[in-house]
Parts: sequence; structure tokens; C-alpha cells
Amino acid sequence: MLVREWLSRYRSSPSAVAFSMIAPLVQVLVMTLAVGFILNAGPKNLSAYIMCATIPFGFFQTSMMSAFTSIDAMQPLVKRVYFPREIFVITYVTVNFTQMLLSLFVFIVYRYIILVPFYGWPGPPTHDIFLLPALMLLTYLLTLGSCFFSTAIFFFFEDVRFFINIFLGLLFYLVPILYFAENNFYSTKITSPFIRSLIYHVYLANPIAWIVTAFKQIFFGQQIISQRGHHLLLSAPFDYRYFVITIFTTLFILCSGYVFFNAMKWKFAERP
Repeated sequence: MLVREWLSRYRSSPSAVAFSMIAPLVQVLVMTLAVGFILNAGPKNLSAYIMCATIPFGFFQTSMMSAFTSIDAMQPLVKRVYFPREIFVITYVTVNFTQMLLSLFVFIVYRYIILVPFYGWPGPPTHDIFLLPALMLLTYLLTLGSCFFSTAIFFFFEDVRFFINIFLGLLFYLVPILYFAENNFYSTKITSPFIRSLIYHVYLANPIAWIVTAFKQIFFGQQIISQRGHHLLLSAPFDYRYFVITIFTTLFILCSGYVFFNAMKWKFAERP
């Protein structure tokens, strides 16, 4: 089923694979133009930061928008034959995960080849790069658990698709894609250091926000965010405390999502 879904996407149009690799670049260049040149904000290689951040979030967003219709698209088969309904959701998420791997390859080429003539050799990734497979696995499991929830809900309440689209649109700006998570900590609009620190820690307790931050920390390490007077404001290094927190949060979402999906799946065939 996984191979069939992959071929159904790309067999009819061989150029679709190339387009799926070019599309993230175009999106990143537009956002870089808006933030880096028009607003004059962010580091000099802002496009690489944005592209790195869109790798996990793009996978999460695409999977959420496609997986919740997976059971509905296979409704005739669901009514005729019994087999684990989870296969549909897992298939859609896994196909999108392979697309994420392609996006990661494009990012590596972009950062370590295309940008070199403009910004020089960026240096190797941090020593935490060995955690990248674990980080990608966490992203996959978090997305799968979220899709179990959205799929089961959508099957009985189709209007939920509009709320999911709104939620994902808001989430794009709530996770650190166009900015750094540390901007919450360095904000001058909140005078209390304790409140700023509390907001920063609560913000990173959101697993998708931390995963996006961790991707940037692994590939870029500590970077200068901005300068306040004579003080340089730096991004934080990879924090293993949030890594552990995200592991438990992801496992909770995965298990609770599967339990909810498993409790609802017996009603799928009863839907008129």
C-alpha cells in the first residue's frame, strides 16, 4: 500500500518529484525576501534557517492535511474487507516522511553547496548531529499520533477540516520558523526576567516548537540573534532536558491518539 500511494502521487507526472523538491526552495526564498530584506531582520543566512525549520513543520502540516481524509477516501474498501484501519493513516504519514527526507537532502545541498559562494563555508554541524535520526523519529511519531486523532474525528465530523486548516495556519507563526525561540526570552516588552523565562520554558514544552528549534540547533549551533548595545544575544545550544520532555510528550500523544483511533475505528464501516 505504501508503494502504491507513492506511485499514485508521482508516476503520472515524473516532474512532480522535481517540483516537490523545488517548492520548498521557492517558499523559503519568498519568506527570506519578506523577513530578511523588507523587514531587515534575522541573521545573514536567514534563508538556511527558515528552510531548516520548515523541514519538520512541513512534514507535520502536510501529514495532518492529508491523513485525516485517508479513511474517507478508502470508505468502499473499509466496508467490504476487514483489516487494520491504522494502515491507511500510517501509509499517508510514511509517504510524507519520505518527502521529508527529500527536503532534508535539498537543505543539505542548499546550505553546504549553494550558499557557500555567498556566505563562505558554514562549518560542520554540531556534535549533536548524531541525534538527528532520533529527532526525525520523534517527529514521525508525534505526527502519527496527531494524525490518529484528526483522522478519527474527521471521519464523523467533516467540518473539523476547516478548524485543522486554521489551526495549522496559526501554528506556522507560533513555532519558531521565521524567528528564534530565544526571542521570547530576550523580549523587551516583558520587563520581568522571571516571566520571560517562564514563557520561554512553557513555549518549548510544545513538542513541535522544540523539534523545529532542535533542528536549527543541530545544524547551526549557537548563533547571534541580534545585538543590544554592546551585548550579543545568542541562541541557546541543544538542551537535553527538552529532548527528554519531548520524548515523553510524543509517546503520550502517540499512545493516546492510537487508543482514541482504535476505539472509534469499529464505527467506520457503519458510516452511511
